Amino acid sequence: MKIKNYLNLAKRASNVFPPLLLLIMLSLSGLPGVTATATATTPSPGMREVFLLIGQSNMNGYVRYDTVSEWEDANIAVWTGQWSPLPTTPGVSRAMEGPVFAFGRAYVIRTGKNIGFVNCAQGGSSIEEWQRGRAFYSNCLANLAGSLSGGGSRLAGILFYQGEQDALATGTLDASGFPVSPTTWASKFSQFVADVRVDTNQPQLRILFARLARTTSSIFANWAVVQAQQDSVGLAGVTMIRTEPVTLIDEVHLDRPSAAIVGQRMETAWAGISNKNVQNVTWTNAAGLNVNGNNLSKTAVNNWGNGGASSVQNITSGDGYVEFTTNETNTTKFAGLSKGDPNQDYKQINYALGLNASGQIYISENTVLKYGPAGSYIPGDIFKVAVESGVVKYYKNGTVFYTSSMAPAYPLLFDTSLHHTGTTVINAKIFSNTQNVSWTSVVGINVNGNNLTKTAVNNWGNGGASSVQQIISGDGYVEFSTNEINTAKVGGLSNGVGDLSNGDLDQEYTNINFGFGLTPSGQIYIVETAALKYGPTGSYVPGDIFRVAVESGVVKYYKNGNLFYTSSERLTYPLLFDTALHHTGSTITNAKISGINISTLPPSFLTLEANDPILPDATEESIFMNGSQCDNWYHNTSDGKIYYAWANNSNCSNWVIGNNGAPILTGVSAPYVIKVDGTYYLSAVKDSDGSVYLWSSTDKITLTPANGGNKIFTKSATNTDWNYNLGNPSIAVIGSTWHFLMEGKNGVGGNYETHYSKSTLAEGPNFDTNMTANTVLPSPSGNTFLLHVPNRNALLAVYGDWGGPKWRIRASSALLSTDLSKSASWVAAPGFRWLQKAGVHLADPTLVFADNKDWKVMLAYNYAQSQGYRAYGQLNIDQLYDLVTATTPVTAPTPTPTPFTCNSGLLLNGCFEDMANLFTNWACGGSVSGKCIVDSTIAHSGKNSLKISNTGYSWGWQIAQAGIPTSAGETFCLSGWVKKGYYNSWTPLAVQEVGGSWRSFEFNTPNGVGWQQIKQSVSIPSYWQRNIQVYARSYWIDTNWYDDLSLTRGACQ
Repeated sequence: MKIKNYLNLAKRASNVFPPLLLLIMLSLSGLPGVTATATATTPSPGMREVFLLIGQSNMNGYVRYDTVSEWEDANIAVWTGQWSPLPTTPGVSRAMEGPVFAFGRAYVIRTGKNIGFVNCAQGGSSIEEWQRGRAFYSNCLANLAGSLSGGGSRLAGILFYQGEQDALATGTLDASGFPVSPTTWASKFSQFVADVRVDTNQPQLRILFARLARTTSSIFANWAVVQAQQDSVGLAGVTMIRTEPVTLIDEVHLDRPSAAIVGQRMETAWAGISNKNVQNVTWTNAAGLNVNGNNLSKTAVNNWGNGGASSVQNITSGDGYVEFTTNETNTTKFAGLSKGDPNQDYKQINYALGLNASGQIYISENTVLKYGPAGSYIPGDIFKVAVESGVVKYYKNGTVFYTSSMAPAYPLLFDTSLHHTGTTVINAKIFSNTQNVSWTSVVGINVNGNNLTKTAVNNWGNGGASSVQQIISGDGYVEFSTNEINTAKVGGLSNGVGDLSNGDLDQEYTNINFGFGLTPSGQIYIVETAALKYGPTGSYVPGDIFRVAVESGVVKYYKNGNLFYTSSERLTYPLLFDTALHHTGSTITNAKISGINISTLPPSFLTLEANDPILPDATEESIFMNGSQCDNWYHNTSDGKIYYAWANNSNCSNWVIGNNGAPILTGVSAPYVIKVDGTYYLSAVKDSDGSVYLWSSTDKITLTPANGGNKIFTKSATNTDWNYNLGNPSIAVIGSTWHFLMEGKNGVGGNYETHYSKSTLAEGPNFDTNMTANTVLPSPSGNTFLLHVPNRNALLAVYGDWGGPKWRIRASSALLSTDLSKSASWVAAPGFRWLQKAGVHLADPTLVFADNKDWKVMLAYNYAQSQGYRAYGQLNIDQLYDLVTATTPVTAPTPTPTPFTCNSGLLLNGCFEDMANLFTNWACGGSVSGKCIVDSTIAHSGKNSLKISNTGYSWGWQIAQAGIPTSAGETFCLSGWVKKGYYNSWTPLAVQEVGGSWRSFEFNTPNGVGWQQIKQSVSIPSYWQRNIQVYARSYWIDTNWYDDLSLTRGACQ
């Protein structure tokens, strides 16, 4: 019973549904006029990708949070009889706070899709309890049927994390009375996979399962046995992820960071499963074989050289792999990567993974046996031969077992050679991170696949295109050729992408950051953002291959594989393939893009187009979406008045002017509206004195002066001050704090600047007091829209920037943990490199969110043509923030290690680095239910910390160091670092008298689970005994860590 209590084996009463009934329920769900009745449902809004969560408490969510989780997202829902948001009760152990939080967020960010979890996981459940006919299995499918019954959603796959219960000692019974299954885990899991695919009517249902990490308890006697069983699973469409390394909060459960990391690994694996660049092999050169899709089965007699095939696809450059499995272990075959396929002999395969008829594995390269026998294999094992950063590696079930020393020569294809009749190669796949370019932002060009031909007249700026694909981070390249030498063109890498606009800045070559320039006289130049960097040098002919590559953060140029030029310019991600063509008939041919991290934005992700116009003479718009209605407060340039309009559609178009067409405010400009607790606040600049005032409204039309009619920011009377001419204000309210960005310009010809201040409504608000003297955004810029991103603890400012040749929309972000008065805290977002349209001057951006969550549309006013432009998108706030702030991490130089020095003062071994003498220096005592050990997996500094575990109700377990002499009134400084296992644990560090009444001064840390410091001065009372000790204690059922304890004479400084 102790084990069952420890593993949280409380079970819910369940109804068992026959598999046939479940299948019928799933088949009928979503059909017109048919509703599954097993579970009441509320239809999910829109399409939802549904995942079943199956397993034990590490899947269900065991970690306890002290704040609302940063993983919560409006696009993620959990099935509770209806689609509901994730729970938000802090400080308790609750469902849905395991790895799937991170999985869900990463999935939504990567795909832009809504996701739903049907959480079936049960703490302490065994693999037997997930067999068909058992209560947990049946209830799970019943809940799935309910979740799908509203229509529009689909079962995307299963996430499975289980095995801890089956790792208990052989003969242990689970909570339902079934024996645990350490030695038959794989067969039972395989049966589960087969059954659930039948019962959901999805024969190829994708399933991802997590391998057990580690345990610190001997009660899990079969832990390694279950791990080995999991390693042996090799089923098509089933992927295992490795969870280690992890940190545990007890003997078996993941801590919060580890749960997040495992979830991210799950999503990375799922992305790999879903990667469109992974293709089923299409076979050619087949001899002596039966070909069935991407499977092979030999029909010829036993022999080498009379049976084999190779792939139509190949890996032309960069990273890639081939992958396969087999149905049997009593035949012999070789399969792998090869540069060409002259015949069916295995000796012609350059990198061959061999499986023999004795169930053993070998490696052969260019006829030479390189390695083996290298273990055994079973049917379903997944073998991969991969090229990674120029090195060939061999994998079995996701684990590298051999690395080649022979450099690959491209192109590489999937090549096979089969010896015995009946030999199989099953589910053959090929992956390459090199893709043919798909084009967008096409102007004056005929597109034919990954080729371009200019159709517009000779000129720069009227012909070009850019890639839909982008290199998000890391190494990569773009590559192209051309058909002629008598035209001019530039092609290369550009970060001048509106990551949101899905295209380049324009068709000017001056906006290509790293470009090969080819002239009509057959010469080559290097052009970087309008600057001629190199050339003319050398010549070119049709068919030459030009590559612009990023290698370890440096841009390099290659011609026909030879290094041509190395750039000294700094790059910024994301990077796309950008082109500009001058002459009619200019060509870019066979354009490719390659990278370890390539992202493809949906084609209609955000398109900038005119609305012809949005509202006549409307500028400086503030728009809210309430349900299906858009509310708009705008400045009419024809009469200088403020109007209110509304529209009943999700794209915020076809406006109707409210208030019977009359203005709602006169004598002001630059309105900016926020909503706080049901009240609308409108800030604007008064024409009469040029200062900023505030009005409030509850009906959107009737405006009442707020702040007692006083200014909230004052125009300067000095024409050399930046705030002499005030433009657009913007406000974001977080709690009681009002954050304020103000655009201004002096009266002597200076640029527009944007400054920051903060205040509270109770204070006025008065933004004069805290206004910065410095601009916080790039100058010249303004017309700012300010947005709070709560899950990122940040502000996002989107603004007009007219510092370049054209006006455009940009963004900067600032973490709330930084000093927002400093310009360095506002980082220009590299992923929002700018929203721009050729010939259009864009300013006054407005972001529109549905219920302040989903981003629907971005509006930008065109001053040059008095026409409004809309840019459509479907994002939530977090996705927007992550997208525009995305950049590549910069690897810091590896510091020279400094020997760790422990400064414990009067204490011995207060940093717990001396493991051998730990209990010579410290006495461990207290409740018989606890223990104290040195933990080498967690430390505040150095290598170790002290871990105190208490698993029973008592005054806890403590470790103490005594024998420190003192005198009456003497003052000491007690210091130490504490990491709580639970956010509100009582984890005192104390000074105590030795003997007498054993009185003490105890100090605790605030609630939280990270490392926190205790640092307190202690004066010894005259009535204490003359010796003191320092102790650390763990109360109640908990595990806590202590490190860097010290006691010094004198008060703390």
